[in-house]
Amino acid sequence: MNADLTVTRRALPWALGLLIVGLVVGVVAVVLVLHREATGQVSVDVENDLRDRAESWEDDLIAKLVSWSEGAVSNRYQGRIYQTQLRQTAGWFDSLYLWTPAQRVTNQNRNILVPGRFAYPEEPRVEHEAAMERIECLSRARLYASQADTTPEEAVQAWRTWCRAMDGSVRLMALSEAVNVYRRMGEWDELLEMLDQEGLPQQATLTDAANLGVPPFRAAVLNLQRAEALLNLQRDDEAGALYFRTGMEIADLDGPDAEVLMHLLAYPLLPRVQAWGNPQRTHMLEAAALRATRRVNGFREVRDQLLPRRVPMVPEAPRFIRDQYGDTPFLLFTHWAANGEAGVALQLDQDELLKDFLNHMGRYRQYLVITDSTGREYITGARAGGEIAVSVPFSRALTHLRVGLRSAPIDEQIHRMDSALAFLLGVLGVLLMVALAMLYGIIAANRTQRLLLQRQKEFATRVTHELKTPLAGIKVMAENLELGHYGSDRERAGMARAIVREADNLTLRVNEILSVTRERQLRRPEPFDPEEPLFEAVDLWGPRLEVAGIGFEADLQPTSEVMGDAEALRDAVACLLDNALKYRREDVDAQVWLAAEQIGDRVVISVTDNGLGVPAEMRDSVFERFVRVEGDNRGKSGGHGLGLAQVAEIVKGHGGTVRCEEGVDGGARFVIELPAMEA
Repeated sequence: MNADLTVTRRALPWALGLLIVGLVVGVVAVVLVLHREATGQVSVDVENDLRDRAESWEDDLIAKLVSWSEGAVSNRYQGRIYQTQLRQTAGWFDSLYLWTPAQRVTNQNRNILVPGRFAYPEEPRVEHEAAMERIECLSRARLYASQADTTPEEAVQAWRTWCRAMDGSVRLMALSEAVNVYRRMGEWDELLEMLDQEGLPQQATLTDAANLGVPPFRAAVLNLQRAEALLNLQRDDEAGALYFRTGMEIADLDGPDAEVLMHLLAYPLLPRVQAWGNPQRTHMLEAAALRATRRVNGFREVRDQLLPRRVPMVPEAPRFIRDQYGDTPFLLFTHWAANGEAGVALQLDQDELLKDFLNHMGRYRQYLVITDSTGREYITGARAGGEIAVSVPFSRALTHLRVGLRSAPIDEQIHRMDSALAFLLGVLGVLLMVALAMLYGIIAANRTQRLLLQRQKEFATRVTHELKTPLAGIKVMAENLELGHYGSDRERAGMARAIVREADNLTLRVNEILSVTRERQLRRPEPFDPEEPLFEAVDLWGPRLEVAGIGFEADLQPTSEVMGDAEALRDAVACLLDNALKYRREDVDAQVWLAAEQIGDRVVISVTDNGLGVPAEMRDSVFERFVRVEGDNRGKSGGHGLGLAQVAEIVKGHGGTVRCEEGVDGGARFVIELPAMEA
């Protein structure tokens, strides 16, 4: 049963080790499978997250636009003010359109369709040629200036004076005709002087002119005439700035007025600003021209398609109208008022709206790519980030566009998962190593315990053998005494003395064994000269070695003092000399050398012999308790495997080290190194 228990105890650590390894391998396999599934799910999760973000943004946008539409109906008589407020609220809002829908009315038993009318913006402010032809001062001045005998000066005077009393629009048209006379004459200074005196203020905008009753077209023509004069007077910067300002003001007009003046943007304004040589202003005007073109296209869509419509019989949900195929696509949000009394359209700047979308996309912002229905990149975040990995459509607002996400954020997320996996596997690896190290420690401890038990058994066997012989002799002599084999008192006294002698020897042997089994306790450490205990060892063991026929030499050089117990050091050296005596070889002249010297800050003591020696594989373990080198000619030498252990304990108590090396002719050399005290 004990044998079975021993086998079980030996097998248990191995079984536990295999179980731990199996568990770790299983966990690693499960982790790898889950990691592979998780990395495959990353793209799906990112795509769903991207779709949710886009839909949330669209829902917020539509709710905001519906609210603005209802607000426009409530503020229908203050369209311009409300439009300005919305432009200040959102940079992507462009224009407001508000109209009364077409209605079918009955008049004299006939159904008449009354077309819808804009409530905002107003009809374009233009100069109607037919009406202008009927104005007397203009017709008289034109007739007078066309006569052959009229000088240019007289023509200018007619245009300037005959219509001076008329309203602003008529007066400025006559002024423009007078300016044309000076243009043909090349009188540029006079032209500028006349414009300064009789024209609009130089800082007045086209909108300011419209508020004064002057059509924006007439104000723009006067600006062009002034700019041409500045160019001819070589005042290029002033001319370029005026061209640029006029173009930007045209681009800021509402759709109806901008439609009338768009041709001026194409020529001469853009070419003149480009020739001015200011790339920044050129780029700004080009962008403004595109914005104005979209605004005009959106206005035309409302005017031509929405304004003629009647209120639908079934309420329509708000919807988007777009022209994604044009060079300058527009985007309209249309909505009927709840009671059908008005139609509302909000024109949005698609580029700016998409920039707002990008700003609301958080960590995805720099990796987004907006593509149109043809796959062309319409607007992007940062160009870096790899190819488009996932793509989702806008579901409600911008259904003609798709949102694409480059691979970088997905790769980053997978990289973080890989890093986490590597960390987890590293932790599992460390735990496995710790577990295996613990198992190794358990196995080593079991092996050491078995070895120690074996050594203890061998020690007990040797001690028993050594004690049984004197005990057997004492028993025999005592039995003989008891049986009366010795008749005389002298014989009995001799036998009693023999028993006492054997008992004393037995006691001496027991005390010797007890002394080597006890851990040697050093006395209170104090400085001492190592030569003193070494000389005592020489005095004690020199004669013994000489009697045994062993040559003995001692080379003790002066050294620094050491801190410790001189008596204990003497006993340690004596034990080494005793071993040299015990394990001598009979076939050679035995020799023992004792040496002491100081090397640096170490006192080195060595005992060397040419005896049986210590096998190389046991030169470390011989300092452990109960370790004894077995073999031929060693059994009769006595010993219990405790002497060198005591030597190691004594040297360790002095803060030193001891080692076993190859001696002379296969013998042993024991080297003790102790820390020397400072001189």
